[in-house]
Amino acid sequence: MALSTVLLFGAALFLRSLQSASDMGFATRKAAVVKVETEANEYTSNERLAFIDDLGRRIAAQPTIESFAFTARMPLDLGVSNTVFDIPGVEPPPDENRHVLETAAVTPGYLATMGIPLVDGRGFEARDNEDGELVAILSKAAADRYWPGESAIGRILLRNPDGSDALRVIGVAANVKIWSLGEAPRPYMYRPFVQGLSQGGVAVVVTGNAAPADLAATVRAEALAIDPEIFLTAVGTMDDHLGYIFFLPRMAAGMLSLVGVLALILACTGLYGMISYGVSRRTREMGVRLALGADQGGLVQLVLSGGLRIIALGGILGIALSLAIGTFAEQFLVGVSGLDVPALLTAPILLAGIAALATYIPARQASRVDPVRALRSE
Repeated sequence: MALSTVLLFGAALFLRSLQSASDMGFATRKAAVVKVETEANEYTSNERLAFIDDLGRRIAAQPTIESFAFTARMPLDLGVSNTVFDIPGVEPPPDENRHVLETAAVTPGYLATMGIPLVDGRGFEARDNEDGELVAILSKAAADRYWPGESAIGRILLRNPDGSDALRVIGVAANVKIWSLGEAPRPYMYRPFVQGLSQGGVAVVVTGNAAPADLAATVRAEALAIDPEIFLTAVGTMDDHLGYIFFLPRMAAGMLSLVGVLALILACTGLYGMISYGVSRRTREMGVRLALGADQGGLVQLVLSGGLRIIALGGILGIALSLAIGTFAEQFLVGVSGLDVPALLTAPILLAGIAALATYIPARQASRVDPVRALRSE
């Protein structure tokens, strides 16, 4: 019983953690994700931008596609690009000479397509091009780091110490998970694709009124129509993109659930067998009690109380072990305490309910003993 309680508690913990991890700051609704590696085709910066522009026009013409955007880096993906800058009046970290933020180059409409809320300011627009003012959107964590309690809109980030090549903050976006499901809100920056960020691979995110796999196939066909030799590193859905990051949490929750259910079945089967054996050994006693006027309800309560004592003892021991294991497991959980009360209550309550049923069946059978036959059985 104690082992079953621990295993069911572990399964409940990881299922709760998996549910909490699903809040990644961006929409996980049905979407397609297609990744293109233009450098494999030795594209120049201008050729890369021309390919993206052409692909964007073709995608926009598809009736099944409602929104799309390009990005140099998807959330929870590999790869990194940094922007180094100074902020007038804001000192860099003690061990750094300048401020550094991880950066993703994106096209207009990226935040809306990904379902990332805009907390303040505006998103990128067509005017934010190579001839326009250099602009940036910061995550809320970045804005709070540099200007706590104040608006970040209109602030200047100096990429060169002499004050040239400055970026103006035009928007603040909600925080998203960048590297891992369990990370704290991470300061982050978004910049327009066309403002000098034209190296490396690119991903296109697409939503529409067709199945995600069909949307991905549409984007793939349009990309190959532009360049039959273009290198596509991934053609799939948002679920495919997130599959690897959720693999271990899902596996842990699934394995613990399976083992927990098997342990529960074994524990209840063993309890049922033990109580049934005890009842069979006390058949004459049951007959005597019935012959002397005992009611069936009293016999059920007598047998049931013995089983419930075993359940209670196993449950208490299981909860004690669960508390110790939960403290250790907390480092592997996302957004859930290792002493999560709902998980801690679910395991023993579920176990107690099923185990009580396994005890009640032989107890009910004991109350139906024929006194005459029971007295003659020995």
